[in-house]
Amino acid sequence: VAVAAGASFGGVGTAGGDVGVASGATLLIGAGSSVGTLALGGDLAVASGAALKVAYSQSRASALTAAGAVTLPASLTVTALPTTAGVPLAGAIPLVTAGTTLLGPADFSEWSVVDKNGATIPGAFFEYGADGRSVVLRRPMGTVITFR
Repeated sequence: VAVAAGASFGGVGTAGGDVGVASGATLLIGAGSSVGTLALGGDLAVASGAALKVAYSQSRASALTAAGAVTLPASLTVTALPTTAGVPLAGAIPLVTAGTTLLGPADFSEWSVVDKNGATIPGAFFEYGADGRSVVLRRPMGTVITFR
């Protein structure tokens, strides 16, 4: 599947074969008001300038798994979409998992997490999973105390 600029692809379920997401295209993980897994039967390649949207609820989040390799860009904007209004993004979300190889940036300094209005979600960050084949979106829970 080739997802061209201006087009969207994704949801919940299984898609066979490889998926390429071009600059200006959107990859949807989850289906708006539904949390679930998007399973790809092949490789995933996401170009710089593409967008990614992920649905989450109070108890879990959508995820993408690829049977093959996953290639991710150096910069990416991820939009976090709650299935119910007012539910904060919190905890650890295993966003993308590769079945074989994960190729991505050395760090995630050029990646950002925004809400449905495009506002940056404070405290959210990305890291590689312990297995080296996944990317995890984290937003610590709890209270922040600032000393002056």
